[in-house]
Parts: sequence; structure tokens; C-alpha cells
Amino acid sequence: MPSSKPCYRELLALLFLSFLSLAGFGQDKLILGKVLEKENNSPVQGASVQVKNGGAAVTADSNGDFSISARPGATLVVSSTGFEPVEYVLGRTALVTILMTRSVNALQDVVVVGYGT
Repeated sequence: MPSSKPCYRELLALLFLSFLSLAGFGQDKLILGKVLEKENNSPVQGASVQVKNGGAAVTADSNGDFSISARPGATLVVSSTGFEPVEYVLGRTALVTILMTRSVNALQDVVVVGYGT
């Protein structure tokens, strides 16, 4: 005959499982990506990739490849000298390709001044 007393073990297990299922939401996951020039699909070496609003930041390697930890729905800000900055909103996929366009207002001349002592 079933007891009418509350079963604390079942309630505790149910509560634990509820919290366990919530723990999976909002967690960072590893994003693998490639930064390419839009015009010719060549890699953008040294592009800066940062999670918007103070998140992690990394630099793309010589092949334009990078890996960064971020939450789905986060925004990646990608920038490189001579290119327009790009904001990319992450979806559920862990593989991204970011295409960058050359900046029209690129630097024409760079002047370096050195002082010796």
C-alpha cells in the first residue's frame, strides 16, 4: 500500500535533475573559425577575434584559423589593419567562416620616427 507521506528522496532527485538540465544552458563552447578576405578568399593573417563586451580575445594564425570559447548567441568582433571590422553573431554551429572587406580608407603612408640615445 503506497504511503501518503511526502517522499523527500524523489523530490530531492527531481530538484537535482532540474538544476542539472539548466547547467547546460549558457555554457561556453569551443568555436573554430577561419578569417578570409572577401574578394579572393585568401586568409587574413593576424586578424584579431574578440567576444564582444569584454570576452576572450585571440589572433588568427598565418592560415586565418582561430579557436575561441564563447556562448551561442554571443557576438564576435573581428578586426585587422586595412580591413573593415566585422561583427558576427554566433549560432549553434561550432565552425564559422568570417569574410572581411578591404577598407577604402586604408593608410597610404606610414611614418616611423626613431630616437637614439
